[in-house]
Amino acid sequence: LFKPFVPKAMLGKRTLNNFHYRNAILDIELNGYGSKIVSFELDGKKTALFEIPETLTGKHTIKIMLNNQVPPNSSTNQQPVVFTLPAPVVKYENQKIFWESVEKAAGYIILINGKKVFKTSNTFVKVKPGVYAEHQVIALDKNNNGSFASEPVVTVDDQYIQVLPAENVAEKSTLVYKGFTGDGFIEISTTVNKFVQFKVNVASDGLYAIDFRYANGNGPTNTENKCAIRTLSVDGKKINAIVFPQRGKDEWSNWGFSNALKVNFIKGTHVITISLEDFNENMNGEINQAMIDYLRIVKEE
Repeated sequence: LFKPFVPKAMLGKRTLNNFHYRNAILDIELNGYGSKIVSFELDGKKTALFEIPETLTGKHTIKIMLNNQVPPNSSTNQQPVVFTLPAPVVKYENQKIFWESVEKAAGYIILINGKKVFKTSNTFVKVKPGVYAEHQVIALDKNNNGSFASEPVVTVDDQYIQVLPAENVAEKSTLVYKGFTGDGFIEISTTVNKFVQFKVNVASDGLYAIDFRYANGNGPTNTENKCAIRTLSVDGKKINAIVFPQRGKDEWSNWGFSNALKVNFIKGTHVITISLEDFNENMNGEINQAMIDYLRIVKEE
C-alpha cells in the first residue's frame, strides 16, 4: 500500500529500483510533491487502487504521480501535562496484602496474575493463599489515570510448595557464608558440581514452576559479566536455561531466587537436573559460579 508524501521544497523525480517485495521485484518511480496520488500505474496500466497484491511475482514497474499541492495545515491537539502517581510498594504478611497510601490516590486496582480483579479504596486486601498467584496494585488518581503496577508479591499455600535442599544431593560447601536455610548449601562452578540431580515426587498432575534459591557475589548488579547459567532438564529432557545473576560484589550472604521455568508434571517421581553445558558459557568465560541453597517447585494450576 502506497501513501507517499513529498514536501514542495523536495519536488522532483525519484526512483527506487530492484526493491524486493515477497516474490516480486519492483522498480518504483515517484514524481511531484504533496500527499495525494493523482496517478498510479502498474506496468504502464493505471489503477484506482494505490497498492499491489501480495500474490504478485516477477519483475514489475510502478509509476506514481502526486498532485503538486501543499496539504492544508493541521491543528495541534494540545493537552495538559499529566503525571502518573507513584507505583504502590506492596507487602504480604499474615494472609494480607498491604501498602502505604499513595498521595493523591483516589483508589486502587488489584491485579491477580496480570488481570484486573477489582477496585478498592482501602490500602489492604485479605488473601486466602491457594495455588501460586501474583498480586499487584495500581494507584488511580481522581481522573482515573493509573500508575505503573507495583512489583508483584506472590501468595501460595504451603501445601503447593516443595523445597529440596541442595546439600542433600551434592557435597556441602565449606565456605563460611550466612543466610542459607537447612544444613548448608552447595557450590556450582566450572569445576565443582557441574551436574546436580534432584528427585521430586509430584502429588498431582499440573503445571509447576521450578526455581532455585541462590547467592552470587561475584560482582555488582549493574555491570560485569559473571552471571551463572545452567541448563535445567526434567527426566532427561532439556527444558531451558536457569539464570543466577550477580547480587552484589562479595554479597555471598545475599540470597534470592533464580528465574522460574514452568513444567507440566504427571503425578509421580521425576528427576530434575541442572548441568553446565558448553552453550551455558557466559561472557566472562572463566567465572560461572553460584551457591545453591535449595530447589523450589510450586504448583501453579
